Amino acid sequence: MTFAYPRNTSASSPSSLPFYTPKRTKSPNFLNTVADSIPPVAKQWLSTGAAHGRWKRTKEAGFKVTIVNLVKSIFTIPNAIIILWLLSIRWGERRVFEDHINQCLWDSWEDWPQDATPHHIAFIADPQLVDPHTYPGRPWPLSTLTMRYTDQYMRRSFSLIQEHLEPDSVLFLGDLFDGGREWATATTTSPEARWQGYKDSYWKKEFRRFTKIFLDPWEKANTAPVDGRGRRLIASLPGNHDLGFGNGVQEPVRDRFESFFGKTNQVNVIGNHTFVSVDSVSLSAMDQPDPLTGSSPTSSDAGRAIRPIWKEADEFLDKMAIHKAKAENDELRMLRNQSEGHMFQYRVVDAIEPTIHYKPEP
Repeated sequence: MTFAYPRNTSASSPSSLPFYTPKRTKSPNFLNTVADSIPPVAKQWLSTGAAHGRWKRTKEAGFKVTIVNLVKSIFTIPNAIIILWLLSIRWGERRVFEDHINQCLWDSWEDWPQDATPHHIAFIADPQLVDPHTYPGRPWPLSTLTMRYTDQYMRRSFSLIQEHLEPDSVLFLGDLFDGGREWATATTTSPEARWQGYKDSYWKKEFRRFTKIFLDPWEKANTAPVDGRGRRLIASLPGNHDLGFGNGVQEPVRDRFESFFGKTNQVNVIGNHTFVSVDSVSLSAMDQPDPLTGSSPTSSDAGRAIRPIWKEADEFLDKMAIHKAKAENDELRMLRNQSEGHMFQYRVVDAIEPTIHYKPEP
């Protein structure tokens, strides 16, 4: 079956087809014309720069977020407590020592004439190095920590005295050790049974502790002396913790102390002043019920007359005028460089060379 349609010019146009939407064309404008005229290389560069700008802004934003998070993680209450604790330790372990010693600076309270050369002295009283005798019931490791911390306390204080004050002389006023009287010698033991296991080697170990705490910082200071006598450190004055008291003083214990620290009875002229050191703890045996046996006898004392422990100090006091005059005359000769065989030569010498300067005979 066929159907006939009238033929016309619009029948074949696309607009007559069903569901067809005609395509609209934009009229060209100035911006499109400029965009079309940009070369491809320039377009690529512009697109890359825009992407880079976006990446940079993103990076900056991320960096700010990181900084904010870092600050928040640092400035917290636990961290503030830790910082406060560290500052407190710094103040208590370092700063407080320096502040108190700086209050003792000579220039802050002395008023000398311009041409004066004062001789400064530091007195150290009762170091009493902590040992098992100090806290006999304190267990390890608390006892060891106590010894180390007290040693550190004294070493730090004494070192700052040498660094800030630079004293010309240092004098110790006894009780260098706490249990020095208890530790055995080569011929004696402690009167108390609980300390009889500590031998002579323990006392020498304590002497090395004393050297590290006080003598090493003193030698390290090496300040120039104000007079020809030079710097001096005197630690020969004993206390009851070093030798004992009354008839508890043992002669071998005292002999050991004198062999390491010097004579317990002596006269020293320091800074134009005369200092007299007396072994008063040995002298205290004179008032004991049996003063003639003031020293506790040992097996080595059998068969020989026992010299009273107080006798040496008593004779020293009886002849004080002689000891004082001799010390002052020696000091004057030294200052005038007229010493008779006592002036040390200030130069490096071989071990076999004499170190004493002898004046030629007239």
